[in-house]
Amino acid sequence: MTKNFTGLPTQHLHDAVQNTIRIFNEYRLDKKIYPGSIYKVFSTEAGGIFYDLQYFKLDDGVQISVKAGKIFGKITEAEAVTLVQNLLTRIDAVLSGKIIMTADVANRDVYKSGQTVTGLFALIKLIVAIVAIIMALMVLMR
Repeated sequence: MTKNFTGLPTQHLHDAVQNTIRIFNEYRLDKKIYPGSIYKVFSTEAGGIFYDLQYFKLDDGVQISVKAGKIFGKITEAEAVTLVQNLLTRIDAVLSGKIIMTADVANRDVYKSGQTVTGLFALIKLIVAIVAIIMALMVLMR
């Protein structure tokens, strides 16, 4: 799905996307820029949803192309359209000033790690700690 923004520089649109990620704390931006200047935005709440964003400079503004997908499995066309429209609506709200960014929101990291990955690492740390305690107890009992 594409959307044109007339009279808007590419950098302003990219800034609006980053501010949308900061305001709606359910997205994160991938640090890597993919071939074709594609930015990946991952949903931190929905399992495996990602968005491919690509900017195209026009004579009178900029165009954004957004595609939704799933890391595991396939996404239905209706689900993809709904997800993309929701993201574009949020970007529009940030650009129009309907949503004001506060100072604490402005300091959020757009490259935050996914909650799933963080939870997995915490679980692994817990298991390693339990194993270490059990091994220490076994050594002490000898």
